[in-house]
Amino acid sequence: MSKFITLKKIDGVHRDEDEVETEVTKVCLVNVASIRCLYGRRDDKPGTRVTFTDGGGFAVSESPEAIAAMIAGGDVSLAIAPTSGTAN
Repeated sequence: MSKFITLKKIDGVHRDEDEVETEVTKVCLVNVASIRCLYGRRDDKPGTRVTFTDGGGFAVSESPEAIAAMIAGGDVSLAIAPTSGTAN
């Protein structure tokens, strides 16, 4: 049986009349078995970049630690990619 987790996918950016940007999210289900890696987002944006075994990926609003806890039942060391240095 596959395990799915619910994440908030970053679906775009909304700019108000004062040019303040707010990220727009939508809820999505992700099959844990299809996750390849979790990365922090570029430019110190909050959230996580999730990549998949099929080569795709997208940004979500949850932190890498929160996603790792959902996946590993609290053992966050199993699912987070290094944030600095070289990847294996």
